[in-house]
Amino acid sequence: MTSPTSSTAASPTVLTANAVVNSLLDGWHWSSSAISYSFIAPYVSYFANNYPDNTFWSQISALSAIQQGATQRALTQWSDVANIQFTQTVDNASAAGTLRLGFSYSHSWGDFVGWTYLPYNSPSAGDVWRFRQ
Repeated sequence: MTSPTSSTAASPTVLTANAVVNSLLDGWHWSSSAISYSFIAPYVSYFANNYPDNTFWSQISALSAIQQGATQRALTQWSDVANIQFTQTVDNASAAGTLRLGFSYSHSWGDFVGWTYLPYNSPSAGDVWRFRQ
């Protein structure tokens, strides 16, 4: 299980001979098709001291029950058509999902409404942030 200060193993991605497929690939991918996820929670979630941008988590809020349900349904649909199994876990000082989803009030967003960290060997990899006014 991933923790807020550790990462899920990631491996370099090898490009294919197909340019269309390659356009969907990044430089890294998670080494396992079993991916955990969690929902960031104020006063419960923990973030590594070396988090790339600590302004994301200085003021956070959780996804609503409806938003969490929609996320769970979307992940289930991905599992139905791809070789990926998603499992929900808690998000606290000792455990966190490979994918972590939450809202931030504090980041200097500029023209962006959200941000995600792509797969890599880093505790922030997989974190998905959405701006919340």
